[in-house]
Amino acid sequence: MVDVSRFLLNGEHRKLYELFGEELRSLATIEQFEAMAVEYTAGVKTFHITLDDTLNKIRLINWIDDSGEKGIQAMIDETGTIVGLMLSPIERFPESDAKQTVTVFRAPFKGKWYVFWGGENVTDNYHYAEESQRYAIDVIKTENAMSYEGDPTKNESYFAF
Repeated sequence: MVDVSRFLLNGEHRKLYELFGEELRSLATIEQFEAMAVEYTAGVKTFHITLDDTLNKIRLINWIDDSGEKGIQAMIDETGTIVGLMLSPIERFPESDAKQTVTVFRAPFKGKWYVFWGGENVTDNYHYAEESQRYAIDVIKTENAMSYEGDPTKNESYFAF
């Protein structure tokens, strides 16, 4: 496993950058990435994994620091190449997080489905940042850790289309 958090906390920024895919490298120079990584991990002692799963041959791993204030999300392909990386502050909204609803919902589908985005922070659920979408979840149909079969550019290839 590529432990992105270990690389960051140990100051092994160049080694981590070498694992980036070409497209990810095009977003920042090594110098820019190092500066960002040093600033982001300042004061952080450890990160712990909150998600480690594979979908469509991409491994998605999320970490949150012990203070609960900083998150990391890495997307790693089958070759070990990091194809996506997000370093994000974790903003909390305790007023709305504590609210409970009396409304009962029933999913408009049956069977086993996969929650792709869902949680109480932006690392686990990108919707969380927007108040009107804070508790939204995205669900997809999967089979053998894949959400499609065949050509991923065609809607009809997806199990939930």
